[in-house]
Amino acid sequence: MKRLLKCFCLLLAVTVAFAACSLFAPEDENAGVAEHPTALLNNEQNNIRGLATRDFKMSEVEYQCITFFWAFTLDDLFKRVNTDAFLTIKVLDTKLRRETKHNESIGDIKVEDSIYEYQDVQVEVLQTIWAKKAIPESLTLTQNLFYYHVNDSENIRHLRKGGVYVLPIGEYKGEYTFNPLGYLFEIDDKGKINSHSDFKGFSKFDGNDYIKLVNAIKKITENPETMLRYSSFGRFVQSSHLALIEFEIASEVYKKKFVHDIITDYYDFLDVRVLNSVSDIKLPKIIPVGLSFNGEDTFDFTIGDRGLIFVNIEEINEIRGSINEYNFVHVQPDGTIKPPYGNLMYNDFEHVLDLTAEQIFVTAKRLKGLK
Repeated sequence: MKRLLKCFCLLLAVTVAFAACSLFAPEDENAGVAEHPTALLNNEQNNIRGLATRDFKMSEVEYQCITFFWAFTLDDLFKRVNTDAFLTIKVLDTKLRRETKHNESIGDIKVEDSIYEYQDVQVEVLQTIWAKKAIPESLTLTQNLFYYHVNDSENIRHLRKGGVYVLPIGEYKGEYTFNPLGYLFEIDDKGKINSHSDFKGFSKFDGNDYIKLVNAIKKITENPETMLRYSSFGRFVQSSHLALIEFEIASEVYKKKFVHDIITDYYDFLDVRVLNSVSDIKLPKIIPVGLSFNGEDTFDFTIGDRGLIFVNIEEINEIRGSINEYNFVHVQPDGTIKPPYGNLMYNDFEHVLDLTAEQIFVTAKRLKGLK
């Protein structure tokens, strides 16, 4: 049931795909700087070459379940997918891995074990085009093969030994992930790009020197306003389904009953009083929010404590919210904000952590087009 609660609370916040975010950023002036040279923007200085590319499109890959394509342009890889780094990599080796995960039974209902297949790819990082945090010179990329038919193994195991690619990477707790859907930027033996894509937002780079793709990525990442709008905070503020609120705790924790088919369970909730908001609708003064934490982690709340969260406003008669370590920050007495446990990453407010609550609302109104 804990798993159901986590899924329930996660759905209140966002609907985004890419299973992974980024690791805690180091608190020093070198945060976000790679440990090796970043991309140079001159072809004469960049002599990166890969293998002769195979002629296939990612649209030809067979999927074993309904698959949603989230990205159709470079911009989408930032504003619709959680990209934590853009790297030029060379594949050193690949290895298939299978895991069996034992699922908990739900009441009297027995749930079968799940079998997952992965491809682990050892890579050398040739260039860090952009990254949220320092990237090592070599790392292992994990590709989840769950989506693909096993009889399409040649194409689903996209990254081949000796190949050179420009990849958007996700990272979560030290694991680097890459799950291409509809695109795969490969550098051929002449330094040209093949996107293996039918989407014009990607295929427009085909046949060009790969540095043209690098420059297009940098044009996005070097614009602070663009990156703010594409961040989790920026996307949520601009969403018509979510409202940003500053709140204070207005009750002790209490249990709330939920019925899932034949199963009844009780979850922790508390009431919060809305102090300030950026919303498309008028919000009630008091909103119930659920408490959802990973493992044994929890917070000690006191009536009167203040914080910021996004709440779901799709159902006007049932405004819903949840508090967990990823979507909540404390508001300190001086107006500054502090993420739970001091975590600087994985948090919806990571791009505005250096602002006060008052400044965050000014920024939110600007992004929303409000005065």
